[in-house]
Amino acid sequence: MWTKSYVGCVHAVAHSLGGEYNVPHGLANAILLPFVLEAYGKTIHKKLLRLAIEAGLADRNTSPEEGAQIFIQAVKEMKQRFHIGDTVKEIREEDIPKLAHYADKVANPLYPVPVLMDASELEQFYRRLLVPASLPTEQKGKQL
Repeated sequence: MWTKSYVGCVHAVAHSLGGEYNVPHGLANAILLPFVLEAYGKTIHKKLLRLAIEAGLADRNTSPEEGAQIFIQAVKEMKQRFHIGDTVKEIREEDIPKLAHYADKVANPLYPVPVLMDASELEQFYRRLLVPASLPTEQKGKQL
C-alpha cells in the first residue's frame, strides 16, 4: 500500500503508521527501534556489542548479551533526551491486524533481517505502542 520495496521490521511498521495515521517516518522508527532490537534477541547480540564498542559504551571484554543490553539502553536514553515517547496515541486496537498485514508485505521475505516475522508476530509492536487505557484523557494527548 505504501511501498513496493522490501525493508526491515522497524521500517515496515513505521511505514504503516505513517500511511494510516500520518506519523512522521523518522519519529515512528525512533519509537520502534528499541522494541524491535529487544525482540530480535540473541541473534543480534554480537552485532549490538560491536556497535556498543564503536560508540564507546562497552569494551572488548564485555559479553555480547551485556553489550546488546547496554546499546539498547543507550537508544532508550537517547529517546528520552529528545522527548520521544513509547506510544502512538492514534493507534486503535481494531486497526492492528490490518497494519501488521501491510507491514508484513514490505518486511518479508527478501530484506536481510536477523529474524523474519509474519503479520501475527509484528502485531506485538503495535500493541506496545498503544496508549494505556488507564491514562487520563488529557495525558493521552501528550503521548507520542
